[in-house]
Parts: sequence; C-alpha cells; structure tokens
Amino acid sequence: MKKEIADKWIAALRSGEYKQGIGELHDTGNNSYCCLGVLCKVMDSPIKEGQSFLSLEAQKQANMRTGHGDFHSPDNLVMLNDSGLASFDDIADIIETEWENL
Repeated sequence: MKKEIADKWIAALRSGEYKQGIGELHDTGNNSYCCLGVLCKVMDSPIKEGQSFLSLEAQKQANMRTGHGDFHSPDNLVMLNDSGLASFDDIADIIETEWENL
C-alpha cells in the first residue's frame, strides 16, 4: 500500500470524524463507515451503495493487494471491522505496522 495514503487513512480513522459501521463501505441510513469506506473517503474514491469491499479502481489507487484489506494474518480488515473485534483505533494500529503488507 502507498505509505502516504496509509498515513492519511490512519489519521482519518483516529480523527473521531467517522462512525464505525458494518456490512458496507458507507451506510447512508446511519452515516456509518467500514474502515475501507473511510479509506475511500480519504482517497476521494466513489463508494457504490451496498458495497462491502474496495472496488478494483480504489484498490489500484491505494496500491493494495486485495479489496478486503488482507495482510499477514488469517484475518483481514473487513473481517476485523465487521465482527466488532477491532475499533477504528485498533485498525489504525494494524495499518501502522502492516501498511507494506496490505
């Protein structure tokens, strides 16, 4: 993943500006975001309604290996976000150490 995008993403996740949601990049009903939805906002990348992973275009823009935020773990960022196992702060910590593997 591109380091400059990772840094902006980390800052956005920690900013408190975004409400954490599950199941889709952006739930317009309650204005919540999956961690990858926050990434799309940071990159000013369009978010398709009902989408739960990065589009190929957004994935290429961020230079990420997968659209689910896979890194060197049996988990991925979507699973950690949607299961409730990780807050945005927890996910920011993971991105900080794993950005080269995303």
